[in-house]
Amino acid sequence: SKQGLSLRWRLLLLVLTSIVPLLVFALAYQYKQLRNDVDNTGRQNLALARGLAFLLENQLQADIDALGVLAGSDSLRNGEFEHFRSHADAVIREQFPGATILVIGRDGRQLLNTSVPPGAPMPPPMGPEPTKRVFASGRPEVSNLFEIGPSNHFVVAIDVPVYGDDGTVHYVLSMNPDLQDFNRILRQQKPPANWIASVFDAAGTIVAHVPN
Repeated sequence: SKQGLSLRWRLLLLVLTSIVPLLVFALAYQYKQLRNDVDNTGRQNLALARGLAFLLENQLQADIDALGVLAGSDSLRNGEFEHFRSHADAVIREQFPGATILVIGRDGRQLLNTSVPPGAPMPPPMGPEPTKRVFASGRPEVSNLFEIGPSNHFVVAIDVPVYGDDGTVHYVLSMNPDLQDFNRILRQQKPPANWIASVFDAAGTIVAHVPN
């Protein structure tokens, strides 16, 4: 009957007017929770990125400072590379395990390379742009990731000037740190297990990332 139909419609409308506000409230609550989760994740990502940048900057500055002290060695400034090598080898053992230290001339020739046995021929000349800039500016430089040798071996170079008595840059003292050092810095931040954290150089190449 019309009355019965009308009653059913009134009951349906009553149910709908009771349910719809609850649905709207539930959807609004879920949306707010989603926004909060996104905001929290964004803050965590930002805090992690800032922490990593701080640690990397500190580590690179500490490496530059240590190389700067080494660059002041009389044996290096006087071109006594065999004598200087023992000093460089000791610094690697004590401070930079797995690293290689090089002395590079203005023509790009390697005058010393701690990864090459004493008396053995030096690898071909190398002259990444940062090394050339150190000769030109007298300021330390950190390179992008680049390849050396025929074995597809990739390194990062930390370069500092070596001044002669005349006040000009005679050599560049360069160090190729163990790239695992960057992975260790990433792990120090203890990112969540489901996160991937990476370090990029200025060209956007991945230098290190965790998990490996």
